[in-house]
Formats: sequence, C-alpha cells, structure tokens
Amino acid sequence: MEKEVKKEEKEVKNENNKETKKNNNRIIKLIILISMFSLVFLMIAIIAIILIIRHINFKKPIKQVWGETYYEYLKDYEKNNSTTSASTNIKEPKKYKLHFYDVKALQEPVMVSNYEYNKENYVNVYYIKNGKVTCVKYLSPARVELLYNIEKQEYNYYLVNKGDSVYFYQELGNKILSGDPNSGVTEESITINENDARTVTDVNGNDLSIDKYDETFIKPEVNDEGISFEIGQDERKLKQSIADEAEDFEDVKEITENKELSQYVKEKLDEVAKKQKELDDAALEVQKKKEEEEKKKALEEAKKRLKVGDYTITYGTYRWEMDGIVAATVIINNDGTCMFNQEKCTYTISSHDFAQDISTAGHPKTCIAFMVNGYNRYLMPYKNDVLGDGDMEYFTLIKAND
Repeated sequence: MEKEVKKEEKEVKNENNKETKKNNNRIIKLIILISMFSLVFLMIAIIAIILIIRHINFKKPIKQVWGETYYEYLKDYEKNNSTTSASTNIKEPKKYKLHFYDVKALQEPVMVSNYEYNKENYVNVYYIKNGKVTCVKYLSPARVELLYNIEKQEYNYYLVNKGDSVYFYQELGNKILSGDPNSGVTEESITINENDARTVTDVNGNDLSIDKYDETFIKPEVNDEGISFEIGQDERKLKQSIADEAEDFEDVKEITENKELSQYVKEKLDEVAKKQKELDDAALEVQKKKEEEEKKKALEEAKKRLKVGDYTITYGTYRWEMDGIVAATVIINNDGTCMFNQEKCTYTISSHDFAQDISTAGHPKTCIAFMVNGYNRYLMPYKNDVLGDGDMEYFTLIKAND
C-alpha cells in the first residue's frame, strides 16, 4: 500500500515538473517575442530619429552662405541656366565636374563647371553678385588653372583659352569683370604660341632653348578633384557634397602656404633662372665674338678704305680722262702715301675751300691734301669712288688696291 502511494506521489510530481517546464518555455518564448518586438520598435525609432535629424539638417542652410547660394542655383539648374550671358549652339552634357576657386577680384568663390565637347574641354563660370548667381558660358575651348606668375611673383587662377596653335592666359577675376567674356583677347592677356621658345645658338653652333611658358608660369601640383554634378540629381546628395566642399574650401593663400608646394616652386624658379643665365651667357659670348669679328673686319676694311668727310673711298687707282684720253692719274695707298702722275708723295685729310666750285664756295670741304712739285693739290670726294678738284678734274676709281 505504501509503495502505491509513493508511486502516485512520484507521478504527480512528474506531472507538475512537466507543467512547470511548459510554463517556463511559454515565459521564455514570450520574453523572446517581447524582446524582438522591442528591438524592432527600437530600430524603427532610431531610423525615425535619424530621418528626422537628416530632414532637419537638410532644411538647415549650408554654413557658408556662398555654398547655399550655389546649391539653390544648382538644384534648379535647368530653369536657372535657361538664360545666361552667352547663347551657344554647343550641346552641353547632363554631367559636370564642379570646382570652387578663390578669385581675388571677387568677394565670393567662383564656381567652374567643366565638360567635354568635340574632345575639347569647355567651361562655364558662375559667380555671385548681389546674392544671385550669374553664369558665363565660354564659347571656345578653355580651362581654369592655378598658376604662379614669375614676373608678378604671385599665384592666381587663370582662364586659359585655346586658339589655333596659341593659348591666351588671363586672370579669371579680370576676365569675368572685363565685360563680354567672349569679346576676344584683352590687353591683359598673356599670349603663348605652341612651341614658343627663346633660342640662342652658342659659339659652338649648339641651340639652347627655354619655352616661353616656362619663363612665364609655374604650374603647382594641387589637389583639384572637385565634385560630380548631374542635372536633376538627388537634392540631399547635392547639398551634402557642396556642404563638404565648402567646409574643406581653401583660398589661394592657404593652398600655396603648403611647404612641399613652396619648395616645388622654389626649385622650378631656380631651374628657370639657371637656364636663363645659360642662354644669357651664351648670347653675350656670341655678341662678343660678333663684335670681335666686326672689329677685325673693320680693321681689314680700313686697310682698303679711307674715311674722307661723309664718304669712304677705296684705296686704289683713280683716273681723270678728257675725251677718252687719260689726263691724270692718282693712286691712294693705305700707308699715307700717294702717287700723282708718277710723282710719289704723302697725303693728309684736310679741309679746303673749293672756291671754284660754286656749290661749295665759302664752305670748306673735307678732302685729301698732298703736295706735288711744290704745288698743293686738293681732291674732295663726290662719291665713294669719285674724287674731284672742284673744277674740271674728276678722278674715277678704276682699280682697287689688293
């Protein structure tokens, strides 16, 4: 009897244990289910908060006023770009690369869009005036570059227009403010032809050259990736990219204070100065050689020719003829001697009043003076190869001395 009672108690206990386990399992499942729902609700809440924050941030204007101004313009690009300062038949794409540049002539940064047309780079330039964006379309191939102007010793952004085998460089700000940007090259433009170089041939016949571009500009290597822009793109993405770009924006001074860039420009300046000195020294050496050769040639010519007043006569034999008959002959030598009709004498350069010559009477003329048989004779040049006594005697060169 006692055994049966114990057996029944055991069975009851087992049943109770089973029921307890079932209840525990139900509780655990309920807890898991509640946890899962709580997690889902939490995730929904977090997403909702994020979306609300994003919406609030999206509604907030970009910190930099100029960034917000450009964003407002770009989000309605097609509408705002329908009227610009230049009409063109150039078919523009839907995608652009945007860059923001510090231009000293303008208060706010300039925005430049780059696009390709017929395998050439074109640009549109946007600037802010009185809180509104103005778009300028350039109708010829162009690009914008940060350059160091060697003569001015300063950095600036330049609009580079491409012509037929020629490039025109002008400070971007000045170009914008010049009026009609497509009116042509202004006086401030720097013109550099393709293959434009200064060349000097040294005394050994070797050509030394330096490109005009290298004597004018240095192009520093700077990070200029810009941002991608597509007409009609998501406004949030557009605004964020402009906000990031505006936040990281650096003016020219901040960009060029980079030590590596400064060192690069210094090395380039040293290279240019060294090359210029090499060319200048070669040109000076060539000039000296030329002057020496000219001096030598002048000395050699001096042995052949004699300066008499405004004329330079040739050393040689001069003959005076009358009716085809030789009347007199004079030979002028480069050693200060002469011979008149076989009579040897010396001559000097003197001044004489050829009174018998009406045109020179009262006006002494520079002439060759010599004495023959106690008689002074004077011959003045009428031409480089004609001498005369101011009366009837005209001596014409018939043979130069060797």
